Amino acid sequence: PSERSTRGPWATRFGELAQTFGGLPPQDGGFVDQCYSIAGQRLHLRIAGSALAGVMARAFAHLAVEEAAGAGSVLTVILWDGEATETGDPPALIPERLRQPSADVPGSMQLVRDDTTIGLYQPTERILSMLDRRSDTAFCWVANAQTLPYWEQGAPLRHLLHWWMHERGFQLTHAACIGNQHGGVLLVGRGGSGKSTTALASLRAGLDYVGDDYLLVRNGPTITAHSLYNSAKLHEDQAKRFPELLDNPIFYAESGQEKVLAFMHERNPARTVPMLEVLGILVPTIVGAGPTHLEAVTRAEALAAIAPSTVMQLPGAGHDAMAVMAAVIRSVPCHRLLLGPDLSQTT
Repeated sequence: PSERSTRGPWATRFGELAQTFGGLPPQDGGFVDQCYSIAGQRLHLRIAGSALAGVMARAFAHLAVEEAAGAGSVLTVILWDGEATETGDPPALIPERLRQPSADVPGSMQLVRDDTTIGLYQPTERILSMLDRRSDTAFCWVANAQTLPYWEQGAPLRHLLHWWMHERGFQLTHAACIGNQHGGVLLVGRGGSGKSTTALASLRAGLDYVGDDYLLVRNGPTITAHSLYNSAKLHEDQAKRFPELLDNPIFYAESGQEKVLAFMHERNPARTVPMLEVLGILVPTIVGAGPTHLEAVTRAEALAAIAPSTVMQLPGAGHDAMAVMAAVIRSVPCHRLLLGPDLSQTT
């Protein structure tokens, strides 16, 4: 994404967002408050618009708590839907130069920051996110919750959570994690490599499930993976191998192919767990024939499987994120998981 860095104007924009939210018309039923416990921290959402509240509730449902108070810091995110609140695009909300995609990369995201504030506008999705580090308060505006693309429904607020959690020692990582009471393994690789298939086959076989697409990883003497969302995304042909997922999924089309978005907490809440210690890393690779088995993989190959997709999908991630992932890979065994057609062999 393109990035602009200044020392003051974005704090002013943040104040304008607060004024915009304060001027919203009354909502039927009032505002919706949702609270979640994520990696020992608290997330408090205050939402205008029932459709937007429903999106957040499904993705974060497994981490719900009664109130924001508790151990750790609290991030308060104020959200509203321009269509549902009939407010459209307030002029103060999105500066004109951020309304247009980058001239270099059509549809690219626009990142802005100063000493206290960081923000992102996603032109394709029409979502604006802005975080004030001093107050641990953020705003998120979406044009229309009813038309949010599937990746936003499955992994909402990931940019805000990436910025805020990184400052607390957690790296948002493109990976899956499965395991048991003794610990777990990270499944890493680009989209289509078999992470989701492996994670869901493991869940069906009785293993615990931390997450499928994005996780929070904390490096240290003990490496831990923390759940962020309970969503899983599969191509329809792969989803048919998990008929239990085809009850009330979200279908969507991508490049002419049907895909399925499902929420694991709705199907197996007992096995959807908030955290596991990371004991190893697996790089799934679909081979299509023969038995499923492990083979050696170099640490460089493991880093190449996890780092590019993480950094490319998270504006603002850079050397710090790479350093965390490299340290994790140096600390635990790494193997390639060659996936044959028999899913029962996965675990």
